[in-house]
Amino acid sequence: AGSGIWPALTYDTTNNKYVYYYNDGTVGKAVVGALSGTTITWGSPVTFHTQSTNVIIYGACYDSANNKCVVLFQDASNSNYGKVCSGTVSGNSITFGSIVAATGNTAMTHGAIVYCSGTGNYAVLYQSDGGGAKSTIGKNSGTNSSTWSSLLSLPTNPRAFATRGCWDSTANKIIFAYGNSDETERGEIIAGTIASDQVTWGNPQVFDTSRTDTQDNVVHDPSTGKNLIVWREGSNGTGYYTLCRTATLSGTTFSFGTGTYAASRNNVGSLIATRRCAVSYDASANKFLIIYFDQSATDTYSVVATLTGDVVSFSSPTYRFSTIDGSQDYLMTIVYDPDLQRNVCAIKGTGVMYYVEAIRTSNVTSDNYVGISQASYTNGQTATISITGSVNEAVSGLTPANKYYVVADGTLSTTADSGNINGGIALAANKLLIRGW
Repeated sequence: AGSGIWPALTYDTTNNKYVYYYNDGTVGKAVVGALSGTTITWGSPVTFHTQSTNVIIYGACYDSANNKCVVLFQDASNSNYGKVCSGTVSGNSITFGSIVAATGNTAMTHGAIVYCSGTGNYAVLYQSDGGGAKSTIGKNSGTNSSTWSSLLSLPTNPRAFATRGCWDSTANKIIFAYGNSDETERGEIIAGTIASDQVTWGNPQVFDTSRTDTQDNVVHDPSTGKNLIVWREGSNGTGYYTLCRTATLSGTTFSFGTGTYAASRNNVGSLIATRRCAVSYDASANKFLIIYFDQSATDTYSVVATLTGDVVSFSSPTYRFSTIDGSQDYLMTIVYDPDLQRNVCAIKGTGVMYYVEAIRTSNVTSDNYVGISQASYTNGQTATISITGSVNEAVSGLTPANKYYVVADGTLSTTADSGNINGGIALAANKLLIRGW
């Protein structure tokens, strides 16, 4: 699906499509993808920036009020100004409006963009080439992002590189987490209030006194009203681990959970030093999916994080793949698909690789699985169940002699999910010998 140092991925909830932005080596392009199962079918690439100079992409978001996908990038062909371009998805393609300068006549070295649900705005936080950090609020009008607020200097100096913000839908605030360049890049977080296409920032607060110089993420959990900060500690931390901590807003003031929890382990359970990391909130499971690189290799892992109050617990990590071209120094991007209840992660490797992961939500386990019903039943009806040793004929499309597992969505699959529930052996396309072995 393309190449580029910093790919960006967003999900169009109206058209149920992914839009992946990338630099193909010279120009900025986007490609639209449709997910089926665990495979994305990509359309043909569409160019949004035609100049033959490097385009560095810093982020993308979906504007659900105007049905637009918006990409933020640095335009090397125009004094490194920060710019945006809005596109409309149709089928397996996207049509772009005009490129618009988001940072005025100011060069942008790093930046981040977040859609602010309910306001019709999106917020851009960026680091000025001349030093200092600024923010601005954009709004789509017609096919272009043509309405922008005045530039506002923040009461801090974020190193906006690798910053990922979020919209706190409980408090109705915009949030960014970052390393403060004036304070040895210590971890700080800040919340802003949006009104009349302008933002008013609260005071920054420290979530980690050590450096957070590689990637800082924050994502909101509407089921608890809490935000989870996920970051990679820097050189004066403990061990370059990927860490987590909760932050809950009241007004524009955060209260933090007392604990900081290390997420980054390898497949034998040992804590490992990491580089980039990213996180999504899975609304179907009410859990978080965290991805990270092993610093000593180019291995990619994912882990499921669960909140209990302010305590963060983790599943066993899952090894995903290894890249071969030093891609641990590039950004990772992850988005949640609420329609198919999947998380999709894109990482630059040899080209760009992606994987799809669903968080298991079923309460069926290998201990309480007893069999499969012999028909469809409604609430209150008496059901007949095929149990271990019997043959169920209410199935279809099976491949004889294959072993089948019961997966989280209640279907049968030849590949087990994390529940590892043995369903049975197919005797025919419509016959399953129930086995709980």
